Amino acid sequence: MNQNRLKNFKNEPIINPWEKPERVKLLSAGIEEARKILRQPQKVLIGEKWVDGEAGHFFNVNPNNREEQYGPFTISSLAQAEKSLAYAQNIQLGWGAKPYKERAELLRKITKELHKQKWTILGLLMLEAGKTGLEAYADWAEGIDFLEYYAFSCELINDPEFLELTPLPHHATKMHPKPIGIGVSLPPFNFPFAIFTGMWAAPTVMGNVLIVKPSPRDPATGMFVAKIIHNLGIPIQLVLDGPHSNQIGEFLVKHPEMALITFTGSHRAGWEINKMAALTSEKWLKRVVAEMGGCDFIAVHDIENINTLVDAVQNSALGFQGQKCSALSRLIVKEDIYDTVKKAVLDRLGKIAPKNVTEPDAVYGGVIDQQAFDDILKQCAVIQNAGARFLLGGKAAPHFSGWGILPSVHEGLNPFQKETGIEIFGPVFGIYEAKNFDEMVKIANSTPYALTGALFTTKPELKKRAVEFSSGNTYINRKCTGAFVGAEPFGGWYGSGTDDKAGHWSHLLRFIHWQTISEKIL
Repeated sequence: MNQNRLKNFKNEPIINPWEKPERVKLLSAGIEEARKILRQPQKVLIGEKWVDGEAGHFFNVNPNNREEQYGPFTISSLAQAEKSLAYAQNIQLGWGAKPYKERAELLRKITKELHKQKWTILGLLMLEAGKTGLEAYADWAEGIDFLEYYAFSCELINDPEFLELTPLPHHATKMHPKPIGIGVSLPPFNFPFAIFTGMWAAPTVMGNVLIVKPSPRDPATGMFVAKIIHNLGIPIQLVLDGPHSNQIGEFLVKHPEMALITFTGSHRAGWEINKMAALTSEKWLKRVVAEMGGCDFIAVHDIENINTLVDAVQNSALGFQGQKCSALSRLIVKEDIYDTVKKAVLDRLGKIAPKNVTEPDAVYGGVIDQQAFDDILKQCAVIQNAGARFLLGGKAAPHFSGWGILPSVHEGLNPFQKETGIEIFGPVFGIYEAKNFDEMVKIANSTPYALTGALFTTKPELKKRAVEFSSGNTYINRKCTGAFVGAEPFGGWYGSGTDDKAGHWSHLLRFIHWQTISEKIL
C-alpha cells in the first residue's frame, strides 16, 4: 500500500557544505555560477515564453555586500498577468485529466534535475537571500523533501485501498479526487527555494495549474526553479511585482476565475488576502491556504545541560538572521534558573556578530534588504519605548558591508502587554520570567499567534502537558525552528494561519474537491 511508502520516507540529509575540501570546491563553483546568473536580466514566464515585463524593472543588492548589485528583474504588467491566467485556464483541463501517477513521476523528474543543480541553487540562496552555507543546504534539502513526499502523497490519496468506503448493498461507490482549478502561489522571501517549490508542488501534483509570484526581494532563485519545471514540460506560470508593490498579487487574488490561493508571509498580508478572496468569490468559495507568521517561544522549566539549551536559543534566534516565521521571539524561563540561563545566553550571543555568509565560519549574516533593516530597528525602538531594556544589541552591526543587525536580547516588558506580540523579523528576542509551569503556559499563549514553541524540561509529567501550549508545532528539549517534511508537519492557527500542515499528506487535500460516485447495481 502507498501508505507504507510514506512511513518509510527518508528526509534528505542536511550537511555543512564547508566541512570537506571537495564540498568547498563544489560550493565555490556554485557561488560563482550563481553570481553570473544574478547579473543577467531576469524575465517572466507568460504562456510558453520567457519575456520582458511590460511594467519596468528593478535591481536588488547582496544582503551582505551592498556594493554587489543583481538584476535587472523585469516587472509584469496587469495585461501580462491576465495572459498568464488565460493560459493557465486553457491548459487546466488537460493537466487535471493527466493520470495521477504521471503527475507524481514528473515531480520526481524535477527532483533529479534539482539534485544536479544543487550547488548553483546553494549559491543563489547565499548571494541573493543571504543564507549561510548550512542554512542554504537546509533550504535546498527541504525543497527536495517536499517534491518527493508530495509525489508519494498524491499516490496515497488516489490509492483505491486508502479510499475504500463502507460497503452498501447493491451499490458500487467510490471517492474521486478532482482538482479545484487554477491558483496563485505567493511564496515568501525567506525560503525562496523550499517554500517556493513546496507551495507550487502540492497543488500542481493534485492537478491544478499554478501562477507563481515570487517575492521581489529575492526572485532569481524561484525563476531558476521555474525554468527547470517549464523545461521538463510541467505547467507553471511566473509573474513578478515590483518592490513595495502588490498590484499583480492583488489582481490575481481578486480575479473571479481564481479558484485557490496559497500564501506564506506576514499576518497582515494573509489577513488581507483572506478578505479579498472572500469578497471576490463568485463561482465558488475561493480556497485559501495561508501561513502567516508567529511570535514563537522557548519555555525553560528545568535543564540538564545548559549548553544544549543555549545552542537551541542561538539557532532559533539567529538562524537565517531570525527571518523565519518559527524564529525565537520570547525566551520564558522559570524564576529559579532565570539568572543562570540569562547569563549563559548573553555570554554566548555577546561573542557573535554578523559576517558575510560566503565566509565558512559565518554564524549568520545580513537581513534581506534596507526595508527589513529599517523596520527591525524601528521595532526595537517601539519596544524600548514600551519599557524594554536591551541587554545586547538593539542596533546595527558596526563596520558590516551589508544589512547587519547585532544579536539583540531585551528584558523588562510585561509578558502580557501587547508589545510582546510584535513579530520582529530579525535576530531579536526578549527574556521573560515565570513563577511556575502554569504561568509559562499563560505567557506562551498570550500573543495572537500559534505557530511554534519549545519546552525544556526533564520531568515526564510536564512533557505530557505540552499539549497546553497553543503552538501548531510544539517541540520538547530542542529548538523551535526547523520542521522536517513528513516527520514534523508544519503549520499553526489563530494569527499564524489556516493550520494546513505543510509536509503531510493531508496538506494535499486542500487542493482537491471530492466527488462521490455511487452506482446502483440492479
